[in-house]
Amino acid sequence: YPVINISTGEPKRGYVDPIYPFNHVHETESGHVLELDDTPDKERIHLYHRKGTRVEIDKDGNYIEKVVKNADIKGDGDTALTSPNTFITSDVIIEGTLQVTGAVTAASVVAPIITSGAATLATHTHPIASGSSAGSTLPGTG
Repeated sequence: YPVINISTGEPKRGYVDPIYPFNHVHETESGHVLELDDTPDKERIHLYHRKGTRVEIDKDGNYIEKVVKNADIKGDGDTALTSPNTFITSDVIIEGTLQVTGAVTAASVVAPIITSGAATLATHTHPIASGSSAGSTLPGTG
């Protein structure tokens, strides 16, 4: 069965290999699918919307989510994302304040595009000890 194999644009998922009688599938008349697969060493939970959005949890607990239109997360409190690394492959728009509390590193120079108003991206000073020959560290004064 799995319904995801007939969806366009999906990668080959080697961990999907349902075997009867371990795979339990409920499909609605319009094409929504709830799949609970207990196939030994291939266990997973799969929720599929007929338009292609899906959520899957594989045998190791990995969470896979594909959204075909918009994804919207709203909360009345804080939202936390905690992991060793977070990869974003997209343009990012931040409405509000960006606050960085850890180390900041960059693989390339970040060039700002200001579309309205004014912005200061990096205002900081480096104090110079009195009598130092280093000169000024303020932009345009050294």
